[in-house]
Amino acid sequence: MSNVKWRDAFEKQRQITEKRNTSRFTKYYQSQYNKGVDNIIATGSTDYTSLFTISFFNRLYHELYDDTSMHFAKWYARTFDKYLKKGVSSKDYITQWQLAFGVYADRAAARNVTLVSGTAKKTLIKITQRLFRDPEFVALGADAKARILKRQFKKYSRYQALRLVRTETTRAANFGVEQSAMSVFPGENLIKEWSTSIDGRERDWHAQANGQKVPNKDSFIVGGESIMRPGEGSALNVVNCRCSAIYYPDRSNQYSNSSSLLNVIGAGLAINELTRD
Repeated sequence: MSNVKWRDAFEKQRQITEKRNTSRFTKYYQSQYNKGVDNIIATGSTDYTSLFTISFFNRLYHELYDDTSMHFAKWYARTFDKYLKKGVSSKDYITQWQLAFGVYADRAAARNVTLVSGTAKKTLIKITQRLFRDPEFVALGADAKARILKRQFKKYSRYQALRLVRTETTRAANFGVEQSAMSVFPGENLIKEWSTSIDGRERDWHAQANGQKVPNKDSFIVGGESIMRPGEGSALNVVNCRCSAIYYPDRSNQYSNSSSLLNVIGAGLAINELTRD
């Protein structure tokens, strides 16, 4: 299978899950910003301790990981169901996948939600304080002030939600594919290949990593950093990353060599336009 076929198919699936999760996060950001605006207009207070709570972000993270990781796990398994003699049913693995995705979501949330919550609150304070230093803004009535502030935060809601969801979608999707590959090919020596979304927006060192192949138990080396799968590593490699990993067995009972197997996977990916879970 060509890396390009995988990249295009993966990207299509990523956009499906990214869209619905971006909508969910955007609505939450906007509701919290609007509450903050109403509060400062009514009371003049910038005490936002009740907004952007860690508990709610934890919930959103779990929803994103359960949705995205499961979507990609089923997508990968469904492709092989069509082309492996033994057949593959994702129903056989749902429970174990859900457990794995829940643990992985816990780790991602523990690593990120405090920072995410704090960033949103800082944005709220920064923008409101900046506007309240503007004499023209201060001279406006309460309704006009609220409209201007909410319009400002509508932009931030979309930007912050998209940035967060894009980053976490890559992480969740690649973990889902990995778990599915290990279920589809238990006991096999899996190979993983780095696939970069190349469209002029990619990092130079991610473009250089495109096509890099390593055993599943080993790390990719990307920009000098050891990374188990795309979406992992430092912020330099993670934020807004859209790369993926292709998993396939080094040897297969169904096919004489890995290249012929990959050609079949590519054909499956081309027609397996999964749009539902």
